[in-house]
Amino acid sequence: MSTPGPPPPPAVVEGGAGAAAAKPVETIVVEAHADGPVRLNGEAIALERLSGAVEALTAGDNRRVISLRADRGLPVQRTIQVMDRIREAGSENIRFLTRPAEARP
Repeated sequence: MSTPGPPPPPAVVEGGAGAAAAKPVETIVVEAHADGPVRLNGEAIALERLSGAVEALTAGDNRRVISLRADRGLPVQRTIQVMDRIREAGSENIRFLTRPAEARP
């Protein structure tokens, strides 16, 4: 007899608790690496196209959280360029993602 695993995490929904038309929110992750292209949700994208693509994903909702994973070796200026492109899309809610200390080399 096996025991059931932990329950799945709750879906993030728009509109808060009790919203009639609540729907799951897609996570938006921008990755910037020192040795490669910028990626939006895992897909390579030119920096010049990032703001339009983020705006399309957020559908103009500037409350959406955009998660930014910047490589440790990425120059600060490049990180700022990526953040500027996200802001051009109307997004001001940017969260930085980091690796846990035990996962760092």
